[in-house]
Amino acid sequence: MFSLPTRLPLPSPLKTAAARRRLLLSRRPAPALAPSIASALAPALLAPLLALTAVPLMPAPVFAYSYAANGEEPLLQGRAALFAAVAKGDWAGAEAAYKVMKPDLSYLDEFEDSGISQRFETALSAQDAAAVQAAFTRAAADEIVRRMNGARDNLDTYQVAKTLVVTANRFFAAIEPDVDPAIARRIQAELSRAADAIGNPGVFGVGQKKPDPQDFDEAKAGIVAALKPIRGTAGATAAEPAAGQGTDSSGTNAPTSEGPSSEGPTSEGPTSEGTAKE
Repeated sequence: MFSLPTRLPLPSPLKTAAARRRLLLSRRPAPALAPSIASALAPALLAPLLALTAVPLMPAPVFAYSYAANGEEPLLQGRAALFAAVAKGDWAGAEAAYKVMKPDLSYLDEFEDSGISQRFETALSAQDAAAVQAAFTRAAADEIVRRMNGARDNLDTYQVAKTLVVTANRFFAAIEPDVDPAIARRIQAELSRAADAIGNPGVFGVGQKKPDPQDFDEAKAGIVAALKPIRGTAGATAAEPAAGQGTDSSGTNAPTSEGPSSEGPTSEGPTSEGTAKE
């Protein structure tokens, strides 16, 4: 006779349920950090990031010379409006443009060229376009000398000296078409010489060139001499500022008397303004 196979016992329902619970628990994600622990770790994790983002917010050094910071030149900005109004015979508009330029002209009156503001006012009152042109040419010449003197005072600070020489070149470019070609060529050559004489800090010392005070002085003297027919007696003492003078002007000694001077070309109408940038 054959015996029947022994029946295998079925698993206990309780044991099966316990195994399923263990399997489910093993598949659950790890519990998140408690809020108290997360808040305690947050400052430590964020501190390095805050330190990195704070570095660019440190203020950069600001030079004392105001024009080096903002690049604004009221005389050059007002010039286009002035000559546009004069060309149209809009003398009220010309007076409005003159008011924009007035603060800088008052400065020149005090330190560079006594009477330069009066030249503008007389020309505008007489509605004399040629006289307005001559007055602006003289004022621009004063500014060229002022910026060159300022650059000489800051020759040890490359960026300031460079800004002032570039600005002097901008003023020259504004009047170049109204200046005698021979004088213009000399001024341009001396401006280029001055730009080279301020030197170059190079990149990480590579290509570094020290400033050459003697060469700069010679270039500046050449510019002052070339502008003499336009400026007359203006700036007779300011061309060579005393040692230790401030860095925001080209001199502090205004001329004590004013004599006759050549007013330069008397062509009417606007001329092209220089676009040299820093």
